[in-house]
Amino acid sequence: MAAKAAEVQGIERVDERTIEAKADTTIAAAERAWKAVCRAQEEEPGWLK
Repeated sequence: MAAKAAEVQGIERVDERTIEAKADTTIAAAERAWKAVCRAQEEEPGWLK
């Protein structure tokens, strides 16, 4: 899953199950981290659609 999540710009794979989000602000990092989680699961949660 971390490998798929690391496909998002600003996300770095730390180890098998850990990613790190890098951005200028906390909000931007949180947005990238959420995109990475969705990418890892290959879909957006239904309640976001």
